Amino acid sequence: MSKDQTLVIYHRGFNQDASTISEHVRSFLNYIDTPVIALNAALIYSYKYLKLIEKKNITHIILHYSLFGYMPFSIRKELETYLIKSNAKKIAFFQDENQSCKERFKIVDNYRVETVFTILEKKYHKEVYLDNTSCKAVYSTLTGYVDDNLIKLAEKYKKKYEDRSCDVGYRARPLPIYLGLGGQEKTDIAKKFIQHAKDTNLTMDIQTSEESRLYGEDWNKFLGNCKCLLGVESGTSIFDIDDTIMAQMNIFIHENPTAGDNELHLNILKDHEDKIYYRAISPRIFESAIYRNLMILFEGKYQSVVKAGKHYIELKKDFSNINEVIEKAQDPLVYQRITNRAYSDLIESGKYSYRLFIEDFCKKVGIKSVDKKKKNENEVTYYPSTSLVFCYKIYGKMASFLRFNFIGRNFLRKIMQRILGIN
Repeated sequence: MSKDQTLVIYHRGFNQDASTISEHVRSFLNYIDTPVIALNAALIYSYKYLKLIEKKNITHIILHYSLFGYMPFSIRKELETYLIKSNAKKIAFFQDENQSCKERFKIVDNYRVETVFTILEKKYHKEVYLDNTSCKAVYSTLTGYVDDNLIKLAEKYKKKYEDRSCDVGYRARPLPIYLGLGGQEKTDIAKKFIQHAKDTNLTMDIQTSEESRLYGEDWNKFLGNCKCLLGVESGTSIFDIDDTIMAQMNIFIHENPTAGDNELHLNILKDHEDKIYYRAISPRIFESAIYRNLMILFEGKYQSVVKAGKHYIELKKDFSNINEVIEKAQDPLVYQRITNRAYSDLIESGKYSYRLFIEDFCKKVGIKSVDKKKKNENEVTYYPSTSLVFCYKIYGKMASFLRFNFIGRNFLRKIMQRILGIN
């Protein structure tokens, strides 16, 4: 009989995204002590992978949160059929749970998901999942953890305090008012901080446009060059559990096409604020601790991971203490004391490492985790293979060329699709 195997299904296309998604997926491959199949649902162009998987002794299937970022969810019909038929124990990780709740509940019921890992606080588990689905267990988790590779990588980019040219840095993207006032905090903190600090001698690199977002090496360089970093809790302040808020909003917009965000919030959204608390600590907190950025954060819970005055400088949401915050942000002794404590408690302690996360996860779902200081020595199989993913990237870049008419175009396209296994 073949050895028990774990199937991890995730979604990662060719668009740039946060490295935290890859880190989260990689943790299952590194620290689960079974053979693992990593199935990238974004690049499954052939049914052959599912046929291969059906021959394996899959005991657990992990549905990664990257599958459920946007509607429609990233699960093709053939994959859905497999998940419905499979008798393996299914575990789902969810983030961005504040919307499309009914579709998420269908996923749990149709695939017979037994265990859900959520960003919600424990007191909301019953109201959201246990009362609306057939799942048997719900556990709270963080949006991300500390990646060992990032700790090593940071040594290449982080500068000494006196060599960092940016006093206060920040990057965020604007979010729609539908997500509530909590979602607006990501841009509010930037606009108001710039306004209050414009007459100081602080050097700031604070931007909130989609175009200004940084990835990969550019993001690492940015963190390594910032003394301080602004931040807020991730998540939203409106949780549309029955999908009725969006419907109400759409009706209002149809009847009032010139209405702005303030009018929309006042008439529809205001009464739904913070009915279900959906705020969390962002993976950026751990990144900032690794890069020794002095964090300036809006007041919040942060899932009780960090504490004001100990791990970060607290900024009141009404900016009533902004002068005190600016003074502390320019004090090298405050920088040293708080960044040292944040690094010690969040990074050196190992308390929030991916290794411990997987160890705890495995205990909850009945999978064996690797021994301490070891990594998974079993076979890890990627569908599609890493070499084929590279070929897909090349094919994607050639797609624009293949749109032009030339002799042999269709023949070339068919040959490439056959080689890549694209149906």
